[in-house]
Amino acid sequence: MPSEFELIDALVARLRPTDAVVGPGDDAAVVALSSGLHVVTTDLLVEDVDFRRSWATPADIGFKAAAVTLSDIAAMGAQPRYITAAIGAASGDRELFQGLGDGLQQACEPFNCSVIGGDVSRSPVLLVATTGVGRVKARPILRSGALPGDLILCTGTLGDSAGGLLVLESQRPGHEALRTRQLRPLPRVAAGVRLGELGLATSMLDISDGLAQDLGHLCRSSHVAAAIWLEDLPISSALARFCRDAERDPLELATTGGEDFELLFTAAETNLFRIREALEELVPVRVIGEIEQARPGGNASPVRLLSGGRDRTDSLPWRGRLQGWDHFERRS
Repeated sequence: MPSEFELIDALVARLRPTDAVVGPGDDAAVVALSSGLHVVTTDLLVEDVDFRRSWATPADIGFKAAAVTLSDIAAMGAQPRYITAAIGAASGDRELFQGLGDGLQQACEPFNCSVIGGDVSRSPVLLVATTGVGRVKARPILRSGALPGDLILCTGTLGDSAGGLLVLESQRPGHEALRTRQLRPLPRVAAGVRLGELGLATSMLDISDGLAQDLGHLCRSSHVAAAIWLEDLPISSALARFCRDAERDPLELATTGGEDFELLFTAAETNLFRIREALEELVPVRVIGEIEQARPGGNASPVRLLSGGRDRTDSLPWRGRLQGWDHFERRS
């Protein structure tokens, strides 16, 4: 079966070019309106694929649906303005729709973003599709601008959402911080907007499908390769405690787990001080690797994982696992 991204490529190949400034292939499209550049993006959450009703309340589901779209807008260096939501449900449950509305509003309100409309329909399972519009104050930050020698940086901590998913699936008690990172991710909107204003990031996306996979997308868009320094990945104390209890490797979750919705970006080393100074009151920022010259060869991942000066990419637990989340991968 084709992968999720092969299917996207097949779909896009049937489309015709438009007058969009940036079309398919980035975190959001970029369009030129009379009032300036704007970004537009759409996300879809489906019951029993992206969430389970047994552990997520309607408000959690609505919150996450908005948050993933807000994160895409932030990853372009844009300020979210409007969101629409299309909802499919098996029944007309008033409390379900009220909860979804509460969650959508709670996610958008801190960023002065308005939910302005949408659609509803009957569906065999609950699904929520959100479309977001954001305004670009300076210039959009694309995936395609990384250069060899650039540093790779990320906001916040990595692997928490994947840890939260394991907690929820196993019904383990406690670990509330990880549960929250999975159920109610916080998009890094203020940091994304600040980076857009600074114009110092050469490329950027958000980490939705896992660090290794998303960095691979950035590398392919920029025609470069990348090295990640495993010892420098930011791991929260909450994730470290969980991994000790569960006998899991936190670096595995940080590199291959998804839905952290942290910003992953590149910048010249000469701009590192200015970036840290600009973001220090908003979110922690960590240098986690370096962009390299593209390597020759077919479909291998352009991302290397380094530890102790050695290449660990083909070692356990990473061997063959750098492709990250794929909606169409067969699972038991």
